[in-house]
Formats: sequence, C-alpha cells, structure tokens
Amino acid sequence: MNKLINFSFFFIGLNSCFFIFREVFFPLKIVYTACLFFLAIRILFIPWNKSFYSKNILLGKFAIYFISLVVSISYSASFFFNNLSTSYSILFLACIFLFKTNNNEFKYFFYGYKISLIINFIYAGFELLFLLSYNISITSILIGLLGFHDRQDVSIYGRIAGLMWDPYLLGIFCATGFFLFKSNALRLYILVLLYYSGSRSGQIGLLAGLVYYYSINFKYKSKLVKSSCIVIGVFLIASQFIDFKRGFGGTSKDGDRRLEYVTYIPQIWDTDETFINTIIGGAPMYSGGRFWYSNLNSATNRTIKRDDWIIESDWSGILLGRGIIGFLYYLLIYIMIIANQKDRNIKAICLCIFFAGIGYNYDLAIFINFILYFASSYYLNTGDSPTICNISSVKNKLARPDPVLSTYYHLRTSKSNLISND
Repeated sequence: MNKLINFSFFFIGLNSCFFIFREVFFPLKIVYTACLFFLAIRILFIPWNKSFYSKNILLGKFAIYFISLVVSISYSASFFFNNLSTSYSILFLACIFLFKTNNNEFKYFFYGYKISLIINFIYAGFELLFLLSYNISITSILIGLLGFHDRQDVSIYGRIAGLMWDPYLLGIFCATGFFLFKSNALRLYILVLLYYSGSRSGQIGLLAGLVYYYSINFKYKSKLVKSSCIVIGVFLIASQFIDFKRGFGGTSKDGDRRLEYVTYIPQIWDTDETFINTIIGGAPMYSGGRFWYSNLNSATNRTIKRDDWIIESDWSGILLGRGIIGFLYYLLIYIMIIANQKDRNIKAICLCIFFAGIGYNYDLAIFINFILYFASSYYLNTGDSPTICNISSVKNKLARPDPVLSTYYHLRTSKSNLISND
C-alpha cells in the first residue's frame, strides 16, 4: 500500500507536462485518473484517527468552490450541470487534501514533477532549434499527428510551447522550474526558453520570484552568477512588454477582451440580480459564464458566444467566478504560505504562481494545487536547498516503506511517529 501511495504521488507529478499525451494515449489517462482516485478514496480504508487528517487551508478554497457551484444553478440548469460535470478533479483534490501529507509524499511528487520538467525543457530546446534554424514548428507537426487540429500554431509568432499547444504552461513550468534546479547553466537555459515562449504570465511570475528569492539570498556566494541571472531575467522579461501588440490592449484580437476581464467587473456586478452572485460568483469552473449571463455589449460577448469558457486570468476569473469571498480566500492562501512556509524556494515558486495568475488561469490546475498543498503544509522538512529535493536520494528510496503511512494500517504505532502539526 505504501508503494502504491508513493507511486501515485510520483505519477501525478510526472504527468504535469504531458496533458496532450494523456488525451491521446487513453491508458496513460486511465492510470493518471486512477492515481488521483486512489489517493482520494483512501478515506474509505483508513480507520478514523484525527491524527491522519489535516486542516489544510486549501480545503476552505474547495468549500467555497462547491458553494459557488450550488449558486450556479441560479443562471441555468445547464450551466450548473456543465460546471458540475467538470468538477470531478476538484472533488478528488478535496478528498486527497483531507489527509496530512509527509516528507516522502512531498519528495515523490516533486521527483516526478522535476523529471517532467526536464523532458519538457529538452523537447522545447529542440523545438527552438528547429524554429530558429529552419522556421519549422515540430510542435505543430506533433499536435497535428496527434489529432489536435483545432489548436493554434504559435510558431508563426516565433514562439515555442513545449509539449503543449499553448506557451502559457511552458511559461509557468519555466518560472517554477527555475527554483527547482541547482545548475546555474540550466537556469540560464530556462530563461532562454521562457523568453522564446513569449509567455508574459510566466515572465511576470518569474520576475516576482526572482525579486523575492535573490533579495533575501544575496549574501550567499556566487554573487556574479546570481547578479547575471537577475539582469538577464529582467532584461528578457522587460523586452516582452515593449511590444503591446500582443495581450492587454494593443491591436490583437484578444487585447480588448483581456482588458474587459478587469474593466467590466463593476458592470457585471451591476447586472447581478442578487448580491449573492457578487459575493460567491456562481461560476466556479466556467468563470466566463459571468460575462455571458450579464448580457453586456462587450467584445468578449461578441467573440465568445457561449457560457462554458474560463477567463484567462486567475485574478479576475476568481473574483467573478467565485466572488469576493473566493478572491479574498485566494489571497489568504498565498499570504499564509509566505508567512508560515520556511523554505525560500517554495515561497518563490508560490509567488511565481500567484503573480502569473494575472495573465492566465492556473488556479484549478491539478499540479498547481498539489504544489500549494505541500507549500501550505508548513511542518514539512523541506530543507533550504536550491533543489527542494534531491532526485538521486528520492530514487533510492522509492520502494522503501514509509513509517508514517504504515500507521494507517498499524494503529498501535506510537503517535510520536505521526506528523501532527498541520
């Protein structure tokens, strides 16, 4: 049982970068879903013992989500069922996070996540090489072969996407990966990939993480290398903001829409029939439905004529989708992590995720929630190393039994072996 739990955390981390392959290779998706399901239903097999269960702050987030889900029926029955039908992963996460986590689960997840990042970064390097040398997008070819013909070809803009069809995920992988790996050469390589991804959400996130991480860590050795990382990182990121033709404002077809995600919030609130929708949203998954049901004359409603879409920003999407309460709780999660987490690497990663949320929707992604799950478990012995966990040491321990997890099935084990400071 311990091995199966270890494998499940590892496999979930490993699949963080492989969404398109899970969609195409059904057995991979089955195993991935089975791992989530297995971790969620552990509650059925474990005798009641309050020492096993957590009071993780993310549980409040999921409670608000399901309250908002109930409120969504006020718009229409079909909108409620659309939100409900896509909420199974949120239910899995809520059940998983009922349990206290421990150092082994932490290490197994990040071990898988780091392998996933490495594979993605290697592929993105080849993608960039072909794009710069031959103006060929191997990702477009791959996605076409896999049957995703409706996906946008970002290579025409000189961008790379990694093992996805959209650079926004490569952006957050680069931003978080920067603080997961020890090698300065790899970090510089990550900066190059981030630049060519053109993911401004990832760039904003990384910049926030860099400012925090190096401002408190500048007394350590290798100041020249660290200074170079800051200068190069800031230069690459700032250069992207010179061109306003993409993104907020400008001349792109998405520019007006992205501005409306923020500027139309007061107008959407004005159209709410009750204050409940302003407070709790009522669009927990498909936050774009708040635009559709407002019936406002907007570029967003003219270009997206349906209610089942997600606003491409955590900040405005949560404020509209889960309301003022949901957004304040979203802020509280990150405030508590920054205030209580001891590991500066994890803090930097969480700052990356938070500030990247201004430009895309990461908050409901499974791998993001697992990162926050471990980050908000303040008692974990994460250490203070630049790598968070050592891959080789974890690899050697993957098959070893976990004494903490063994207490699930051997209740006579001393309570001193349990982690109980959640």
